[in-house]
Amino acid sequence: MNNFGEIIEPSSRTTWEDWDENNSSTDTQTNLQFQKHIEIPNDIEIFILLEGKYLAHSIKQNVCNLELINSVPEISLKIYKMHSLESYVCIIYDYDIICSSEIIHLLEKYITNSKEVISMITKPLVEYATSEVCHEECVIRRLSTKNCKNSSLSKYPCLEQPNIISGISAGVVCLREHLDLSALALVFYTEYPEEHEQNEIHKILENFHFKFNPKPNGILNSNLYI
Repeated sequence: MNNFGEIIEPSSRTTWEDWDENNSSTDTQTNLQFQKHIEIPNDIEIFILLEGKYLAHSIKQNVCNLELINSVPEISLKIYKMHSLESYVCIIYDYDIICSSEIIHLLEKYITNSKEVISMITKPLVEYATSEVCHEECVIRRLSTKNCKNSSLSKYPCLEQPNIISGISAGVVCLREHLDLSALALVFYTEYPEEHEQNEIHKILENFHFKFNPKPNGILNSNLYI
């Protein structure tokens, strides 16, 4: 039965009480805000979103071509300006998925004022659902808007059903699709990204003049299990 668009009422008062308790807790949450109030340009070349600890820790954030201009410490979100291009980079890796809509609202001007938006996320390889036997260490798939103009990244296969993406990257692509703008999300399905150097990921990021830390921080690089 398809219940899309319908309001389904709970069958008991107990369910209402559970919902009431959850709603009261969300009402007390503080609104997310940037630490600084800065003017966002109306004409941005590229806005790049790097989502996840591996991507965040891989990038050398103290190099000369990246300047930190704003942040939201509560969700480990940082905004960098790239000096080599009129572009911006957003790094985020520690947020509650329930806050995705609020975070998209924070980033709305960066998302809507950019000519091109690219999002990159990493997922465990075991989450990649396929009917074929996969022997690759890193599977790269894309999810893009209808009028995506990025020809270099469009060479990667589309993300197949039943695989999905969620959170900030999904919200960015959905917003750009709604506005009939170009956007592309790259999903890196990889096994132990902290342990194995992912050359394919680095090649893609090098096109945007990123530099890399020699060994990204991660539990697999520690001596915890030795």
